[in-house]
Amino acid sequence: MEQQPSNILDFVVSKVQHSVPLKVPLCIDLDGTLVNTDTLWESFLLLCKKNPFSAFLSLFTIFKGKQFFKAELAEKVAFDPANLPYNHRFIEYLKAEKQRGRRLILITGSHQSIAQAVADHLKIFDEVHGSNLHSNLIGVSKEAYLVNLIGEKEFLYAGNSKDDLKVWRSSYGGIAVNTPPRLLVKAKSACSILHEFSSQANPLLSVFKAMRVYQWVKNILIFLPLLAAHKVDQIDLVIKLGFAFLAFSLCASSVYLLNDLLDLSADRKHPLKRRRPFAAGTLSIKFGVLFSPILLGLGLSIAFNISLSFGLMILGYYGFTCAYSFKLKELLLIDVLVLTILYNWRVLSGALATEISLSPWLLGFVSFLFYSLAFAKRSSELQLMLKHKKKKPGGRSYIIDDLNLINMLGSGSGLLAVLILALYINSSKIQLLYSHPFLLWPVCFAMLYWISRVWLLTGRGKMHQDPIVFALKDPSSYVVGFFTLVLAILAV
Repeated sequence: MEQQPSNILDFVVSKVQHSVPLKVPLCIDLDGTLVNTDTLWESFLLLCKKNPFSAFLSLFTIFKGKQFFKAELAEKVAFDPANLPYNHRFIEYLKAEKQRGRRLILITGSHQSIAQAVADHLKIFDEVHGSNLHSNLIGVSKEAYLVNLIGEKEFLYAGNSKDDLKVWRSSYGGIAVNTPPRLLVKAKSACSILHEFSSQANPLLSVFKAMRVYQWVKNILIFLPLLAAHKVDQIDLVIKLGFAFLAFSLCASSVYLLNDLLDLSADRKHPLKRRRPFAAGTLSIKFGVLFSPILLGLGLSIAFNISLSFGLMILGYYGFTCAYSFKLKELLLIDVLVLTILYNWRVLSGALATEISLSPWLLGFVSFLFYSLAFAKRSSELQLMLKHKKKKPGGRSYIIDDLNLINMLGSGSGLLAVLILALYINSSKIQLLYSHPFLLWPVCFAMLYWISRVWLLTGRGKMHQDPIVFALKDPSSYVVGFFTLVLAILAV
């Protein structure tokens, strides 16, 4: 039985669609229409991760023509059609039209091999036409190709971009998929738009999500040397560190964008990370490629205005995190050590920006604490893989069998952080900053409680994928933090 339309507008649209003769074929674009991504950009990013130098050399083929660039990438990259973010609502519509007897034609500017791979995966298309060395099927070229293949005003066309306007003008009718409002107005003037499939994602929210603004809380570590040295009353230093915090955060967001662009394939296989904007297709890859260097430029300009040495620290942080994104995160144990170093980097940068001498006790405490939390992150990832019956997380070197050892290494490192805090309280140097250091001893027990709780929840599989997010949402963490702050003030 045919499903009844949900409202009057749907009813009218349904009648219009059914009035289109079934002999009129439906031609469908690929990028941005059938899939919520751009396969050309995806291919290039895959090659960047596989072989950056080869990706750089392939750019020179653009001078021969875009179709040569597409062919070059298609030859060098093994494309997995099953791992694309498909527009499932639109595909259900296509299946319904196919069942009614309408001929479906996939016609795209993507290379023929990619188009064919997608068609073989979906198994709903009667014909497949993609770009090759002789033609680049976009805009006017696609319009001429379809008119020659089928005839003017003899086909329906589903598209999404301004290049599709030319095709819509020669079509019997159009279907607009993920089309921006201004472009949709032009599309309706070009032809009769029979159906609209609009994106349900909030673009601004997707940008903030991709920037991972919540992760900026990690950069508060920049203020740690100022707090440890009891110089929070020096407003000029606080303001300087405020700008340092912003510079670090912008550069970190730039890296997050780059990391997500390079991790598209692995993220889409992950139960939670597949919801990230680039992996889900709610944010375009082109936007990420352009916005990432803009964030980096803003961050570096602020950093170098603070001081040359701080600017170089930020530049070093960016280079180190890029190395992590490209390769280091795939190396067993090296990934955890790198994460720990990057946390220390924030503390060192804060000391450098304010010219405060950094205590080795502070560095030791931070190192072991964040080494522990980095392992908690890996443990929670493995717990999630175990829950979904997968052998290992994508892009990582750990397997399920490593879980017990990771838990031991992580919890042991957390306890070592508490031990360093206890030794510091008992050291002679603490007398320089605290009049009543014995009041700090309860902090050790608070930290013992907190780190033990983290690992107890991790062992139960109840830890958030990111321990920092866990701490932000966990009431007990706020209680421990407030208790520590009160005791530190009383001990001064």
